Amino acid sequence: MSPTQRLEKLFHRRKCWTLDPLAQALAYAPISVRRFLKQIGYCRSYTHNGKWYTLHDTPDFDRDGLWHYRGIGFFKHGNLPATIDHLLARSPTGLSASQLCERLQHPCDAVLTRLHQAGRWAACGWRATFSTWPPTLNSTASSASEPPWRKHPAPQLH
Repeated sequence: MSPTQRLEKLFHRRKCWTLDPLAQALAYAPISVRRFLKQIGYCRSYTHNGKWYTLHDTPDFDRDGLWHYRGIGFFKHGNLPATIDHLLARSPTGLSASQLCERLQHPCDAVLTRLHQAGRWAACGWRATFSTWPPTLNSTASSASEPPWRKHPAPQLH
């Protein structure tokens, strides 16, 4: 039996694995296991720093492209920043940090802060609603003239 067939058999016994137990079960180095995973198709978790793997055809993704299994979150299109990008692009009014964390079933405040500081997303208003910037093609031309945080500055607290 080939290593990829053995790998598929392991995933039929258990839906999600981390790399080291897979490498031990197959008696191959982790780098080889990654190569086998690439050959058969896989998803990495957006939770747990991406350390969980599942086969690409295992998840039953919801309409947002999310699948949760025993506290492990997977996204159809990649890692946590890609997941947040996707959710924000689907929301015409943006999402608050708490709404994103609730939807993802995972704390994401640190990632949001880091990506906002890098200029990836606009934080609009006092409750830190995140939205994509620049606006998507569905936005009106007038709203694209300047970023929303310049149009509506956060209220000053005294």
